[in-house]
Amino acid sequence: MKDERLNVLLSAYLDGALAPDEKLELEGQLRSSASARTEFWDHARMHAVLHEVEQRHAIDHPEDADETKRRGESPVDFLRSRWRPSWLPIALSAVAWLILAAFLVRNMAQQKAVAPKRVYVGELRHDLDAVWAGDSPQIAVHQPLKVETLHLQSGAVEIALVSGALIAIQGPAKFEFRSADRIVLVQGRIGVTAPSQARGFTVETPSLKVVDRGTRFGVSVDADGVAEAEVFEGKVDVFPNRDVVKKSTGPQRITENHAVRVDPAKKEMLAIKSDPNRFPQPERLTDNLLNDPSFEAGADPAPDGLPSKFGEWGGDFCHVTGAELGIQPQTGKAMLRFLRGDNTRSNGETHPNSELWQMIDLRPHKKLMAKARVEAELSCYFNHVAGEPGSSQRFGMNVFAFRGTPGDPDELWARRNKVAVGRAHAEMLTDDMPATWQRLDGKMPVPAGADFLIVQIYASNREGLTAEQPVLVGNYADSAMLRLRVPPKLGTAPVVKAR
Repeated sequence: MKDERLNVLLSAYLDGALAPDEKLELEGQLRSSASARTEFWDHARMHAVLHEVEQRHAIDHPEDADETKRRGESPVDFLRSRWRPSWLPIALSAVAWLILAAFLVRNMAQQKAVAPKRVYVGELRHDLDAVWAGDSPQIAVHQPLKVETLHLQSGAVEIALVSGALIAIQGPAKFEFRSADRIVLVQGRIGVTAPSQARGFTVETPSLKVVDRGTRFGVSVDADGVAEAEVFEGKVDVFPNRDVVKKSTGPQRITENHAVRVDPAKKEMLAIKSDPNRFPQPERLTDNLLNDPSFEAGADPAPDGLPSKFGEWGGDFCHVTGAELGIQPQTGKAMLRFLRGDNTRSNGETHPNSELWQMIDLRPHKKLMAKARVEAELSCYFNHVAGEPGSSQRFGMNVFAFRGTPGDPDELWARRNKVAVGRAHAEMLTDDMPATWQRLDGKMPVPAGADFLIVQIYASNREGLTAEQPVLVGNYADSAMLRLRVPPKLGTAPVVKAR
């Protein structure tokens, strides 16, 4: 019975008369049954042969075609009576296989077309006392976010999107991510940081649409549908809803320290006073402030003690090298090798550690430091050759914050414990596996009045270097990093009057 049904389906398919539900039935049998696919091949070959012979005979013997119709002879009987071996079976077999392959490929393409697309747009990074409403999914830190509607009752969350945009959302808020570069804000307040790779990120509200043009900005919608957009840095394009703003002249470019409001009741867009504190702010993280952090420039640091200029490595005798002694650089083609615990200005004195320094100018970041609490985060990778005499497992780093100007760096360093306004220290003992680098991390709150930092990385043995043993063998550092981090924060919501 099953074979009879398959024959019916195959005949209808080859004649182009297969109904949609029959097509699904046939596809199912072809996917699940090898014998069904073999039967399909046989029918397709016969159908192709029949078509070819009929065409040839109609050309060569048109009277036979008329006679066949008159006698009511079936096409198959006609084919059997007229068929003669030739090259045709081989060619038509290939045609049949092509028909089957095309059928299956088309079926797979159709299945792929209806397969659900990836619906995750990012993840929740931070939770500032967030309370999700009962009608909303309950999202936890580090949980992926889907394309769905969310309802934040109170508190705030920070969301990192795969597009690169970073968003802080403060409740009460109702919103939906349509994609990784588009959010619909029905109610609530958000702050957006959109780096270059997320340019064009869009926030839609019932009253207006805001399109990022490389910036940090905020958008709010209150319970009455009044929407506001404000630019903290950079610029955005604001598109008022034509159904709300009757006199709209099209998009408006809004720049830093400017804000607008669209009031559905007044049906107009007004300029308002800028106040970034009204909006929640996502985390901010600077680029690496260290110059040549992975030592790819290839030049050895000056062995003249603490450097006198910002952005230069200097300290004890060290060497920049490529892969050696079975150790590969952690990144790139170069790494730093600690050599000794002295330098050209140490006057014969050997330090307990082989030390390297760099000074960081904080003045370009004063604006950031004045607006929020800032942390300095320092990290570095270390490695050593196992079993070598003079090789050490002990590595460390320090960062000190100072006010004023460096003056004499050596004198300043000697008085660091008395004059520094901030300090962080971290130390570690690495393992005996040269194939793996180990990362050391440390962080320090940066006082708002700090003007510069001094970063130090070092290597030593367990007992400390001495004049008798000032040399280290096979101790390395790579991929150092110093960044300033501003954690996410809530916004205030004072009444903003139109101007």
